[in-house]
Amino acid sequence: MRIPSIHRSRLVGRSTDRLRTSVLRLLLAGQLDLVEPISAELWNGLPEPPVTVIECRGTRFAVGAAADRVLADRPVAARKVLHARLDAGLVCVAAGADVGVVLRSLRPVGGLRVGSRSPRPSTTLTGPAGRPSARSRRATAGEQAPR
Repeated sequence: MRIPSIHRSRLVGRSTDRLRTSVLRLLLAGQLDLVEPISAELWNGLPEPPVTVIECRGTRFAVGAAADRVLADRPVAARKVLHARLDAGLVCVAAGADVGVVLRSLRPVGGLRVGSRSPRPSTTLTGPAGRPSARSRRATAGEQAPR
């Protein structure tokens, strides 16, 4: 049985969407070694840290329009911007000036709530003012850190 070309392209599109979602989940889980080899084919490679995570929520139609827009937008496609549908929303990961390019691309989509967050400096080894945390000082001195 032969599948008509329009159905074939829809199947390929859905498969690519699922692959993007799975790879983005791996990235957000910290599996950089697994993500790096395939990121060039899905998104032009990984953005250079520090990155900003952009999360879009809204109706199913608004999220779909946002995903279509990001995928088809040439300025976004020319940059290292990771994007995939994730948990009934759209998540984009970008760095530097690319964040503004993504936000400009999403601006015309009605009914979409867009939020972004940049990673905070790690607080496991340094405290708020760049000083070693109490746990880190005890570990360096050879003491057991409280649990």
